[in-house]
Amino acid sequence: REGDTGSEMYYILQGRILVQKQAGQIKKVLTDVGPGEYFGEMSTLIDAPRTASAEAASDSCLAVIDSETFHRMLRESDDVSLLMLRASSRRIKHTNEVLEELTEAWIELMAILYFLKEWPLAQGQDPVTELVRYTGKDPGDIREVLRKLGREGILRFEGDRVTEFVRSEAWKLLNHQVFG
Repeated sequence: REGDTGSEMYYILQGRILVQKQAGQIKKVLTDVGPGEYFGEMSTLIDAPRTASAEAASDSCLAVIDSETFHRMLRESDDVSLLMLRASSRRIKHTNEVLEELTEAWIELMAILYFLKEWPLAQGQDPVTELVRYTGKDPGDIREVLRKLGREGILRFEGDRVTEFVRSEAWKLLNHQVFG
């Protein structure tokens, strides 16, 4: 379970395991792992609580590998060490991609909330500058999100200037993101 202490990792011999993260009332599946894959290795490497929970998606058979055994395997086998390094690199890459998606979704949400509050914009009011200040993100990132909202029919432009905000489309997107 997420938050528990532990010093074991698990190698899946049979079945499927869902690795999930809890965020408030929402449970997000981070990965679905099966035979020949493993999870829980961080607890064998560093003294930290579990960062996610694991739940069997089907009847499963797991090998429990304690910290001492895992460290011995890493010391004695270059192949195991290389396998772990590659797998960790893939997981970090995947995590980075998910974080980028979440960041973009957050900027979209901030932009929609901004336009819900500020529309119609006052003469000379610059949403990019204000959203940069609110979010701390790069102006290029803000412009890209605003262009995306334009493609989704939420914003309309004349050149770089926002000329229309379509509330009904904004609410549709928010409902879709929140309620799926």
